[in-house]
Amino acid sequence: MKKYIYSAMILAAAAIAMPSQAQKKVNLNKGDVKVETVELNDGDYIAIGRPEGVPTQRPVEITNTATTKNSIKYTILAKDENVIGNQMVISKAYVDLLMTQLGMDPATCTAEELETLFKTLMQSGYGFAQYGTKEYTVINGEDDLNGETQFILGGQDYYIVTDDLLYLNDQFLFGPNMSHVIVTTPEAGESSENLDVSYDGLDDNGLVNISITPGANIKTLHVVLGTTRSIDQNISTYGYGYVMQEMGTSFTADQWNELKPEDKKWNVSKEDDYSILVLGVDNEGNWVKKQMDNIHIKPVANNDCPDLNTDNFSIENGNLSATYSVKSKTNSPITKATVLLMDEDKWDNKLNDLVRTNKYEEPSQAWPDVMSSAEATDVTAELKDGKYTFNKQFTDAERGWYVLVYAVTDKNGTTITRTAFHTHLDADTETFSHTYPVNATSSQAKVAKAAKGLKAGLGKVVLKKKALCVKGQ
Repeated sequence: MKKYIYSAMILAAAAIAMPSQAQKKVNLNKGDVKVETVELNDGDYIAIGRPEGVPTQRPVEITNTATTKNSIKYTILAKDENVIGNQMVISKAYVDLLMTQLGMDPATCTAEELETLFKTLMQSGYGFAQYGTKEYTVINGEDDLNGETQFILGGQDYYIVTDDLLYLNDQFLFGPNMSHVIVTTPEAGESSENLDVSYDGLDDNGLVNISITPGANIKTLHVVLGTTRSIDQNISTYGYGYVMQEMGTSFTADQWNELKPEDKKWNVSKEDDYSILVLGVDNEGNWVKKQMDNIHIKPVANNDCPDLNTDNFSIENGNLSATYSVKSKTNSPITKATVLLMDEDKWDNKLNDLVRTNKYEEPSQAWPDVMSSAEATDVTAELKDGKYTFNKQFTDAERGWYVLVYAVTDKNGTTITRTAFHTHLDADTETFSHTYPVNATSSQAKVAKAAKGLKAGLGKVVLKKKALCVKGQ
C-alpha cells in the first residue's frame, strides 16, 4: 500500500474524482489547471500535509512588516479569531541597554534569555493584547492602544514581539509560542523646521533651566543633558541616534509646550562642563539638531543651607566608597549629619507612602522625614574637617540597586544628596540633591522639581509591574 502526501496549498483547490469502483488514475487540479496525475492501486490513499520546510502555523505570527523614517507597520496573524495575541514594539538599543544592566552580553545572549527578557518587559506593561488578526501602525509621537506615547526614530533597529495568551485560573498567562522579528527604519533626512534652544542658567534651587521652542511641524523632542566628556564618549561608542533615543528624555512637542515653567528643569549633581543636545523630529521623520557644549555649571541653591558636595563616589565589584565635603555658608557649625543606605525600591516605596500620608506634592519633600527617622544613622561625630567618608563591601547575596543618602544640617537648614547605584553592574550612578531652608513654610517645604531626571550615560532602566490585560474584549 502506498501513501501519497501533497501540500495543502495544492490540494486546497484540487478536484479529486473518486468513483465507487477502484480507479487507476487521479487528477490533481489547481483551479482549471491539472497539476499532476497520480496512479492509485487498491489500498492506496492520499494524505494532505504541509509543504516541506514550511513550519506549522503558530497561534500568532508577525507578517507584512514595513517601516518609514517615523513609523513601523505590521500584521499580527492569528490562527483564528479567538486567539489572543500579546505584542510590543521596542527599541533594540533599549533591550541591549537593559541586558547590559542585568549583567548579560547582547552579543552572546541566547534565544531563551532573550525570550525571558521579552516576557519580563511585557509583564511590566510594555505592549498590549488583542483578539484575532489585525494590522497595526506604530507612529512617532502617537499613543499606542495602551495609551503610551511611542517614539520611533530613523536609522534605528526595533523588535516586534508577539506571543499568544492563555486564560487559566482567572488570569492571562503567556503561551509557549513567542516569536519576534527585527526591523530597521530608514535613515532620517535633514528637516527645514525651526528649533530654538538656549541655556538660561540656574534657578534659586540650583536647577538647570533650558528653553526649547519647537517649530510648528516638529512632532517630538529628545533632550540629553550630561557632561561633555560622557556625551562625546557615548556618541563615539553608540552613535547619535542611540544616545538621543535611549539616554535622553523624550516628549511630544505638545507635551513640552504644555509643561509649566517649573517643570522644565533638570538636576545636575556636580560642578562640571556640560553639553545640551536637543533633537527635533518633524512630521515626516526628518531631524533638526541643536547642541551646546562645554557649558560650565556649578549647581548651587540660592539659600543659606550648607554646601554639600560629593567629592568621590566609586562602586566596583561590590566595593563602595563615597566621600562628601561639607561647608556652612554662614560659618555656622554643622549640628547634625545622618547617612542612610537602603534598597532603592524600598526607598521609593517609603517616599510614596509619605507623599500619600502627608499629602506632599513631590517625593523629595519626604526626604527630611526619612533622614530624621530611626532608619538613618547619626554620623555627626564622624564629620571631620568638613569631610565624611562612607565605605561598604557588598556580598553577592546583597547584589542589587541601592541608594546612599547623606544629610547635613546647620542653623540655616538642611541639604540632602541621594545617589542611586548598582552594587556589581557597570552602570552609571545617579545623584540628586535638595535643600530645605528653615525659613520656608515648613521643614518639608516644596522644592522645585526636575521634570524628568535626564539620563547621561547608561542610566538605570526601571520596570514597573502591571497586570496583563486584553484590549477590545
